[in-house]
Amino acid sequence: MSRDDELKDNLRLVRERIEKACEAAGRAPDEVTLVAITKTFPVSDVRALTALGVLDVGENREQELKVKAPDCPEATWHFVGQLQSKKARSVVKYASVVHSVDRSSLVTALSKAAVAEERTVRCLLQVSLASYGSAEAATGAGRGGVEPSDVLELAGEVAAADGLELGGVMAVAPLGSDPDEAFAGLH
Repeated sequence: MSRDDELKDNLRLVRERIEKACEAAGRAPDEVTLVAITKTFPVSDVRALTALGVLDVGENREQELKVKAPDCPEATWHFVGQLQSKKARSVVKYASVVHSVDRSSLVTALSKAAVAEERTVRCLLQVSLASYGSAEAATGAGRGGVEPSDVLELAGEVAAADGLELGGVMAVAPLGSDPDEAFAGLH
């Protein structure tokens, strides 16, 4: 089986799962945005996915984003990883959506970069769900996020920042915990 055929089959399976989940939730599948995360995969996969109609693509590392995005300008690029403020300018150059905004200093850096690039970047606040997991999960690397008690303040900062648009929240369930419980807490 060719790589293009493999991607096509996997995409069909993912879309079927989305349709079933939407049916169970009483939602229309066209209300859901499928974002293909391409970390560690080559730009040829991104090209194949965009040819199949997947136009929202995500990366979790600035180094990969700045290599792949110029090669696939038809895609709407999402940055989904933890982001250092010093890399905000590079990310804003390519990504239209940043999924991991979790602190004021990052809001400031993203705003400054968006204004300099004359772009508007949609921001999702990453909310920490560590309090819903085990002690080991709470200290796990890569699970950052703003504390739930600080979400409204950070949301206000994003909403007031030039070049940024508040898009909502996102969260990663803590390892070793019940994801349903964690996401119920987020809700």
